[in-house]
Amino acid sequence: MQGPVNGNTNPLACQANPECLPSASSVITGPANSGTATYTSPLQGPGYTYTWVASPASAFTVTSGSGSGPTFQTANVPGVNATATLTLTVNTGCEFTFSKEVAVGRPARVELQEDLEASDPCMKISWFNILNYDPLLTYTSTGTLGGASSGRFRVKGRPGSSRAAFTITVTNACGSVSTSSSASFPDCGYRYEAYPNPADDQLTVAQTDSTGTQRTTAARGTAAASASSTAPSTPYTVRLFDSYGVQQAQQATTTPTLSLPTGALPTGLYLLHIKVNGAVVERRRLQITH
Repeated sequence: MQGPVNGNTNPLACQANPECLPSASSVITGPANSGTATYTSPLQGPGYTYTWVASPASAFTVTSGSGSGPTFQTANVPGVNATATLTLTVNTGCEFTFSKEVAVGRPARVELQEDLEASDPCMKISWFNILNYDPLLTYTSTGTLGGASSGRFRVKGRPGSSRAAFTITVTNACGSVSTSSSASFPDCGYRYEAYPNPADDQLTVAQTDSTGTQRTTAARGTAAASASSTAPSTPYTVRLFDSYGVQQAQQATTTPTLSLPTGALPTGLYLLHIKVNGAVVERRRLQITH
């Protein structure tokens, strides 16, 4: 939205007249999506004249209007989907121009981005954000948990599945557009523990089996070896990022447990990524305190 532009040939005279100084927050009011819609001038008064222009002309049934009325009604041309502009010129004795961008026709398809930090692939949960979310539109979904009306939603896969399909439908007065996608889940094989948290000089990462039992006799120094502790370990890589997203440490192992030195790292909040076969399978927030 542009601010008002003073187009009078004698701007100093206009600036001296309080009636020629609209509020900086003055905007054309009306919906951001044009079906059949009415738009209203932010400046209204006796003797004012108004000139409206809707462009591109191919997108509107009514493309212009002028006279003493402060409102303008138009509708979209069926089948046309575009980003359009309404321009209003108000003559109060001085001349001011306002513009408003509107979406004509059906809404655009949703643009999705997975929230990798919030997702938990091994638990088969993925969070997504709608990047072009508009609170004036209506969002419905299938295959999600809790719907998508807030612009954020999660998808949960079924046990044993590697993908979970979902569909997001966005609707305005002109129609609906659906977008289908899916979340993918790696075969994690094992879960992982990271301790102590907070850590001081050293952080231990350990594979666990499906019951949560660590696959090593060094399970915090107390657990006995489980039957699965003799099974081959799945190689994995640990990466540690600071709160700015800068990688501070990385270490790979082919054994069930890994010890990562942290004594040289500054006190603060960190994010731990655990990668198996090139995919991040778990994420952990942890604190390092000295």
